[in-house]
Amino acid sequence: MEDIERKQNGNSASTSLQSSDCPVLLKVAFDQLGLKKIPKVAELNEEFNRFAKQKNADYAQYRTERERMRDLANARRNAEMILQNDEFARTTELISK
Repeated sequence: MEDIERKQNGNSASTSLQSSDCPVLLKVAFDQLGLKKIPKVAELNEEFNRFAKQKNADYAQYRTERERMRDLANARRNAEMILQNDEFARTTELISK
């Protein structure tokens, strides 16, 4: 019944945040992260740059491995085609004898 009244009043069933809730939410978030004070922008930029460098290095390794996988898949298809052609040649050779 309460949900129906909220819908009629234009409010959703979920609770909305009030500006008075912000300090409480910040306190909870800080406690969960184990922070005592707000990090400095320079520290955040440092951390971001470190993560970006690691991401780029990981992606470079991913590209290398992906290219290797494609080369191996191509070599496998080529080998399968060669084997099929050899088998076809042997089959036609046996039939023609």
